[in-house]
Amino acid sequence: MKSSSNSLLYVAQLLIKLTQQSGTGVLTLSTGQKSWRFYFADGILNYAVDEHHRVRRWFRLVTRYNLNMGVLTNAPICYSPWEYVLLCRGIRDGQIRIDQAAQAIARVVQEVLFTAASEVKLAARWDGNKEARLSLSSTVTQVGLDLEGVQKVLKSVRDLLRSWSDIGLPFAHVNCGIGLTVAPGVASPKESTLLSLSALLNGTRSFWDVAQKLNQTPLAAARMLKHFDSRNVLSFEPLQNLPQPPELKVMQATSPVVGTGGVGKRAHGGMTIACIDDSPSVLNQMDRILAGMGCRSVGIREPIQALPTLLNAQPDLIFLDLIMPVVTGYELCAQIRRASALKDVPVVVLTSNDGAFDRVRANLAGATDFMSKPVDILRIVSVLKKYANYKNNIESSPKIQMENLKLNKAAQAFSKSSN
Repeated sequence: MKSSSNSLLYVAQLLIKLTQQSGTGVLTLSTGQKSWRFYFADGILNYAVDEHHRVRRWFRLVTRYNLNMGVLTNAPICYSPWEYVLLCRGIRDGQIRIDQAAQAIARVVQEVLFTAASEVKLAARWDGNKEARLSLSSTVTQVGLDLEGVQKVLKSVRDLLRSWSDIGLPFAHVNCGIGLTVAPGVASPKESTLLSLSALLNGTRSFWDVAQKLNQTPLAAARMLKHFDSRNVLSFEPLQNLPQPPELKVMQATSPVVGTGGVGKRAHGGMTIACIDDSPSVLNQMDRILAGMGCRSVGIREPIQALPTLLNAQPDLIFLDLIMPVVTGYELCAQIRRASALKDVPVVVLTSNDGAFDRVRANLAGATDFMSKPVDILRIVSVLKKYANYKNNIESSPKIQMENLKLNKAAQAFSKSSN
């Protein structure tokens, strides 16, 4: 137990330091060929990953919270870890509450921490580089564990390590399939509890699976395990991970949803315009208008994937809806302004409520301008003409004059075709 206590203390110091210093990035713990990753955004521990039994761990959450995988996986995932993206989609779709998602994250962190802290020697690497920072800052930072949440999980892991050590079993057995060495028909009538658990302890479930199946805390399940192990009726066999569900499409690189107006490279030097809105109808309308004007359209429905997509697309202008689930337009605008590659790109807020308070709040977050809904082609043309080549601020250059002329002609042609 002493070595695991030392490892847990070492990890605890790292996690607490990162939460206190508002760390953003990935903490990787490793020993030999094993590694464990902890994802932070602004000091919030968003998720933890252990590749061993990773899918099995996820499906425990799916079962516990009755998540609909078919709905959650209806779009590719461009962000790691994919489990966190699916949880955020569950919040957006009303499948899981924010407090339930935080509980789910705490359970995962507890499992991963237990396995990591049971190792004797751990090496740590902090990846707070620009790429990790920009990717992570696009997530829902309020979903996860703050300092208090991290401390609670650390305490639960400490208690569980002690209990497991009292059992006297190798720590690696926590991820083994638990079975019975005595047949149910041979067990003594006094062993009624053992008989009732014979279908559960059949070698196909790990300790974590059993704890959830019994609706017990891991600590309570460990005490039960100690009772049966003292009678020498338990067996532990290696347990394989579950295969990744085929409907889960995890993309290695960010791939923005590009509209028909700009498939592939920009045509004839046209502008790249991004629109972030959770409404498919708004995105489709924007894409249709921008396509008719010769612009490359990048529509983004999920705000949690907005920042990586924007960094990949490098738009000339961004339209941003204010009212969106999970991440608001105010939060996303502030994140865009913190990204050095996007800080000078004009952000035009789309809003149905043109109140003074909204304008002040959006301005404080870094918004450049406002455009009232519903989306209208003449308003869009006006905005594009106003902010063409905004980054270089050369409104009188021949290039900008030519761009404005193109916009005027395209708008006239589009208006005629729409009538």
